[in-house]
Amino acid sequence: MFIFQNKLPFLIVACGALIALATAYGAEFIFGLRPCELCYYQRYFFYALFLLSSLFFVWIIPAHDKKWIVSIIILAGLTLGNAGLATYQVLVEQKIVPAPKVCRAKKAATLEELRASLEKGPPVSCAEIPWELFGVSMAGYGILYNLTFFVYLLLCLQRRLKIKRENP
Repeated sequence: MFIFQNKLPFLIVACGALIALATAYGAEFIFGLRPCELCYYQRYFFYALFLLSSLFFVWIIPAHDKKWIVSIIILAGLTLGNAGLATYQVLVEQKIVPAPKVCRAKKAATLEELRASLEKGPPVSCAEIPWELFGVSMAGYGILYNLTFFVYLLLCLQRRLKIKRENP
């Protein structure tokens, strides 16, 4: 099947990361949903996914199986890591685990820091759900989104290894 071959997985992951980032920025700047610290951390995963998958798309020659396989494993690891972070955020939102220190308000040490924090507005708590659809928060959808890419990359890897075994 074409969607599992050669460079296409890198293109699909790069586009998926761009869609996730566009959605996050749209929610922030168009709909006014301010992200918490864990949301920013999840964006960092998507930045890495976009940059690495774009690099792999340009760099990897399909005939070099080892580089292709390692590249897919790296991307799968990033998607699984981001799914884990999103799962942690859902657990914080549901009050199953306490919010990490980065999600709590910081005390201003100077007058300038106090002014800057007042201009930004109150800090966003990771324990609050600013938006949900059908009872699922954005972090919950992040779990599904990342796991979808993880499964896709595993299927690509499985297909490549199967082809390699059949045609040594």
